[in-house]
Amino acid sequence: LQVYRRFHLRFKGMKKEQVYLLLLDNKNRLIKEVLLAEGGYNYCHASIREIFALVLEESAVGMIIVHNHPSGDSSPSYQDDSFTQQLKKAAEIFSSRFLDHIIVGNDCYISYRDSERL
Repeated sequence: LQVYRRFHLRFKGMKKEQVYLLLLDNKNRLIKEVLLAEGGYNYCHASIREIFALVLEESAVGMIIVHNHPSGDSSPSYQDDSFTQQLKKAAEIFSSRFLDHIIVGNDCYISYRDSERL
């Protein structure tokens, strides 16, 4: 809910998809917020390699991915599910905590953690 509050106004009315990485310390406090990628209306590619380069560079312990769906529908796509599973596997390899992937729509959101998809 905190992440949704941080991003929902920023994403409101946006016509392009954006993906952000939130890097966290061992007490889940924000170290850094990074815009990873900006795409089109229905697709945006974020690099797992780039994510872990940033995690290591900032000595982050945990991370959260948040992105918008300009359509307003926060339902995860196949690409969202696939990306989340790849990132989960990579986080295990790097002993990093992948805490959540949040998709923001119009006045709504989906949390992979809360919906037990992560």
